[in-house]
Amino acid sequence: WCSADKIKAWDDYMGGKVRPSAAPTCDNPVDKIVEFGRKKNINGTPTLIFANGDRVPGAISAAQIESLLSGKAN
Repeated sequence: WCSADKIKAWDDYMGGKVRPSAAPTCDNPVDKIVEFGRKKNINGTPTLIFANGDRVPGAISAAQIESLLSGKAN
């Protein structure tokens, strides 16, 4: 979050070249995102929440997502 080039920092981290420092030196949204997840009882990814309030934890197929979006799901 604190890097001027976030994409390069992510690529370096994922490639095992560079570990981020233990404490961020800038404002970052991680704490806010974690708190939002706790408030909404989201404890895993992916979690989809549809406009009607239906919640689907875990991975589902594109067909299932389309069905839920169309309102035709059981």
